[in-house]
Amino acid sequence: MYCKKCYYKLDPSDAAGCCPNCGRAFTAADRRTWLTRPFPSWRRMVLQILLTTLIGGAIAYVVAAFQIAAFVPSGH
Repeated sequence: MYCKKCYYKLDPSDAAGCCPNCGRAFTAADRRTWLTRPFPSWRRMVLQILLTTLIGGAIAYVVAAFQIAAFVPSGH
């Protein structure tokens, strides 16, 4: 089992119920509080890459639109 925040390998017998690396609380009996793998699934990584690309593209489009608008003569 691994920490959901820092991916540290957790000891299920830890009485404190906190990650020794980052302090995030976990319960060994509650599967929702820890990960079975040390890294996010490939689907989650693909989703994060796509979202980051879309957000970056949108920001670049807005910046380019403002720069183009600044150079277009206003007719005066």
